[in-house]
Amino acid sequence: MVAVWDGGHGGTHLAYVPRDPEEYESAVKRQLTDAQWHDAELVWDFHQVHHGISACEVAIAPGGSAVHFRERALELGVPDAAILVEPEAANTGANITLSRDVLTAAGLAPGSVLLISMPYMERRAFATCRRLWPEVEVTCTSAPLTLEEYVKTIGAAGTRPPPPRPVARR
Repeated sequence: MVAVWDGGHGGTHLAYVPRDPEEYESAVKRQLTDAQWHDAELVWDFHQVHHGISACEVAIAPGGSAVHFRERALELGVPDAAILVEPEAANTGANITLSRDVLTAAGLAPGSVLLISMPYMERRAFATCRRLWPEVEVTCTSAPLTLEEYVKTIGAAGTRPPPPRPVARR
């Protein structure tokens, strides 16, 4: 596949973007030096708080699709009546604030919250919740993915990859 995007400042960029996940991962790594990849892994690891999972009164998934998480909870046997959905948030702070409002409206005042996020969002979600909802005990967790595994998933899922280096200009 060839990606074409407006590079701004009068340039159009073209780049080869492989469809195969293994080839995509290899192409991404080829665009980075070993030192750059190492630095990216350090940043990736820094963004994770490594809390794991613990018993909490409420689980919130900031940054995710409320409908998707509701469906998954139902598949796992969570009763429909126990699921509250907040679909309006456009960012992590709004997600925390609006989720707290939904819980309050339902007469719930949890003392502990489990935040379920993407690995690169853990630290931001944790810090945001601590700032906006200081009275709750916060645990934050995500799927245990390495940066390399994540790169494979974004290539395989067909989501927008990071902009590739231009290989030709018109």
